[in-house]
Amino acid sequence: MPTTRTGGNAALEVIVGSMFSGKSEELIRRVKRAIIARRAVQVFKPAIDKLEAICVVCGEAATRTQRIVNGVPAFFDEPIIVIGAQEAYEARCRGCHEVPRRTAVEA
Repeated sequence: MPTTRTGGNAALEVIVGSMFSGKSEELIRRVKRAIIARRAVQVFKPAIDKLEAICVVCGEAATRTQRIVNGVPAFFDEPIIVIGAQEAYEARCRGCHEVPRRTAVEA
């Protein structure tokens, strides 16, 4: 967590991290601690606080992630789950999201 000092007692603290890594909890903890210490605190947030993914197939708003194995949508019963591999997941809308099931011949 980098801190940039600008002189005197003033400081700018930036809390960064991936999604669901505890950034909000850390911010709340630090604000409460500063209030207890009777320090002046100011918290900023963007005017627009919404992330929106775009479907890679049709360009509409995406609401799902499509798992890709060997360049095609993964079968429902694929055993391997890949975490953090950008090339293994695609943003998809409801209409373009596929969950293929194996036929008796493929199983």
